[in-house]
Amino acid sequence: MKKTMRIFAALAVAMLLFVFVGCVTKRPDDDNKGLPSIDNPWWTDSGEITKDSDGNIVFDDVNIKLTSVICGYDQNGFEALLDQFNRQYRGQINITHQTYSQDVIDEYVMQQIQNETNAPDLILTHQKTHAYLASNKIIQPMDAAYELADITVDKSDFLPNFADYCDLGYEGRMFTTPVDAQSMVIFYNKNLLAKYNAELPQNRAEFLELCKTVQNGERATNAQFNAVTCGADYDFFKMYLLPTAVLQNGGELYGSDGLAHWTEGDNFNSFKNGIQAVKQLADDGLWDSTDSNESARAKFCKDNALFYISLPFDATTIFGAYASNSGHSVDVVKSQDIGGFSTAGLFALDGAPEDSKNKVFGDSHAFAMSKTVSDVTKKAAIATFVNWFTTNVDVGIEWAKLGHTTASYTIRGNAAYNADSYVSEFSNMFYGDINNFVTAGKTVNYTLIFPDMQTALLNCLRNANNEYDIKTELQNAQKKINAAIGLA
Repeated sequence: MKKTMRIFAALAVAMLLFVFVGCVTKRPDDDNKGLPSIDNPWWTDSGEITKDSDGNIVFDDVNIKLTSVICGYDQNGFEALLDQFNRQYRGQINITHQTYSQDVIDEYVMQQIQNETNAPDLILTHQKTHAYLASNKIIQPMDAAYELADITVDKSDFLPNFADYCDLGYEGRMFTTPVDAQSMVIFYNKNLLAKYNAELPQNRAEFLELCKTVQNGERATNAQFNAVTCGADYDFFKMYLLPTAVLQNGGELYGSDGLAHWTEGDNFNSFKNGIQAVKQLADDGLWDSTDSNESARAKFCKDNALFYISLPFDATTIFGAYASNSGHSVDVVKSQDIGGFSTAGLFALDGAPEDSKNKVFGDSHAFAMSKTVSDVTKKAAIATFVNWFTTNVDVGIEWAKLGHTTASYTIRGNAAYNADSYVSEFSNMFYGDINNFVTAGKTVNYTLIFPDMQTALLNCLRNANNEYDIKTELQNAQKKINAAIGLA
């Protein structure tokens, strides 16, 4: 009897081994999966993927090190979403999170991955620097990871003005997964708008007329009132708002040759008009350009301004401050006192190209996978998490409340997403037609072009008194940038 039992046990083990081995998937070649090949790939694949009897990948406590640039008002909320994922995939996949500011993250990530020292497995950073990471072979394609995880994803699942940059110069591949967009937006006082029986402006002329009407009326009893409030000292003012004004007037931030051509022909007129469009708000006394961002916010939250130009991340602080000053609940503030509005069209002077007037310049976050990840099961786990983050409607709603409008068609097309009060009243209103949103694209020279361009634009706003001053400031920055690109 014991001998018979041993035989049955051996047969059972053999059968289990047969099922187990039969469900092991080796890493397929990219060519076999229809992915365009890359000569001399700089990443490697190792290990095998195990599946259970239902065909599901077996993840056994896979740890993923995520490094992100999410370190501001949105950090706590982001980490709450990571905790939610970790609970859902407990014992299978676990995300740990390290964060750095945007000023240093790219340098740190480059060093960590190149030296293979404490390197992240996954990064969530601004898309604007990903082309540089790919050209330096720091990140590897995400599309192969999706296929390992049996997840069907391609760039058509995301808004084209973000998805078009996913190949980072490697045609047909998907190196990054778009996540969202953010730029400077406008919060407005609903009660003041109603007081003057006004509607939100649709173009620059209506914007200026409304600002003057409300300011003239309020100044009769309140000398501190400004129609527009915004902190020009806020880094994002020069990073987002000034380039937005240039783009709305038809400007090109860099040419097809990768160089700056800001002082040439029509492009110079676009830069000049963009600067003057913003400067006119101060010259007409509608905006106190010496306000700090904190001062600007305080002014708005005390009914001393009609419009407050800031970041969407500022929403929670604004709602809380206005509630404290007004005695209203935060829910009442969000529904009755404050609304969300876009900068689209507000800085386009007469004669600006029609297809440029409603452009908004900003950043987009995207996921990218480190070249140091070789284990195919970890790659599949990374794809599983990224797909969860970019397709889960509840995640999209919470992400919107943290200041990020989603780039995912799956989320944007969902009724529950659009029915959320914050999404409908604020997030969906912040950028106008999201297809007019513009990012830095996939230039490898972002760090050489944009910081100096932003500083030059701010210097023009503050110090330039005429066209000659503007051209001189732009020429000096342009010459420096193009020389640096030539040496790169």
